[in-house]
Amino acid sequence: MTPLQTMLLLAAVMVVLMTAGWLWQRKHRNAGIVDVLWASGLGIAALLMAGSGSGATLPRLLTGGMGCLWAARLAVHLWHRVRSEGEDGRYRYLREHWQGNQGKFFAFFQGQALIVLLFALPFMAAAANPSSFSIGMPLAFLIWLTSVIGESMADRQLARHRADATQRGKTFRGGLWRYSRHPNYFFEWLHWFAYVVLAIGSPLWWLAWSGPIVMYAFLRWVSGIPFTEAQALRSRGEDYRDYQRTTPMLIPWFPPPHLPLETPMNTTVADLQALAADRAAPGLLGMAERGLVPDALIRRGIRRLCEQRLDACKQGGAEAELARHQALIQSLTRAPLAVHTEEANTQHYEVPTAFFQQCLGSRLKYSSCYFATGTETLDQAEQAMLERYAERAQLADG
Repeated sequence: MTPLQTMLLLAAVMVVLMTAGWLWQRKHRNAGIVDVLWASGLGIAALLMAGSGSGATLPRLLTGGMGCLWAARLAVHLWHRVRSEGEDGRYRYLREHWQGNQGKFFAFFQGQALIVLLFALPFMAAAANPSSFSIGMPLAFLIWLTSVIGESMADRQLARHRADATQRGKTFRGGLWRYSRHPNYFFEWLHWFAYVVLAIGSPLWWLAWSGPIVMYAFLRWVSGIPFTEAQALRSRGEDYRDYQRTTPMLIPWFPPPHLPLETPMNTTVADLQALAADRAAPGLLGMAERGLVPDALIRRGIRRLCEQRLDACKQGGAEAELARHQALIQSLTRAPLAVHTEEANTQHYEVPTAFFQQCLGSRLKYSSCYFATGTETLDQAEQAMLERYAERAQLADG
């Protein structure tokens, strides 16, 4: 079969499969079956592409074997959840939002069939690899094995938590879920890189990139994380918001330990350095706070942000700039002298006094300084700004 014929056959199979799934959910009022069929459809896609591919035997076997086994594990896991639990909260929300409209559910199921066709492209690319063997093939298998083990662990850990009646309504923070809010999604995304590596040497190699790129887009912005987190916030509220604040969203990283906000006033510089490492934020910002990002890159990033801000201020020419300036002045005249004072006072205690003594001038002024010529010291710039405050506020002794 040609690639087009294979895709048409897969499309026909998926339309029938998803129609049957739609009828099942209509009877059982559980749309979670769509996830089971989506995973099963990917296994079918892997087998079809491997069987009809024009590549060498080994990459075709790896494509069919890895794709089918990954999909089978996921489908079985999802089927156990659908069979033993009620309808997933995401689909309950859709049912309420759509007021049970079966036409919309049918379109939703058929949309999942279309997505299976999209994710069949990496299988097609890998199965077209003419190389009988390359170093990328064992590497692809290693990536696949890591992703399957990781996703299986994450699913099993969460399943145990969900089965514990004493933990109902609580956010799971154990195991792999301590390092990522969605470790199962992370390993599912990682899985698609196996076919990118496996397809090296294929004339369709570029198509293999559709797997990780499209999967990331779906997980990050479409049907994965947004729906899951919205449901978690509805069901777990502030507990999940705290989890969002302390745990990376997708890519696993070490979480910061929970430390008291208030810090002793006699903290030493050594204590400050340890505190800075302990309280690092998750993700890229946390890497910068831990000193893992070179200062040169941080300075470059800060300068770039400043340049973007200045460019935004100059957009539209002199008239637009003057209008923005006047609007700012008017807003400042109507605004209170200080805003968010409680938050500011709380944040001051996140670091000890030693931090401000190391970073600020003798006046410990952190809000703004005035460098009239650019040659002033920090102490001089602090003093100059305080004098401008007094002048503009028309403050005088007595």
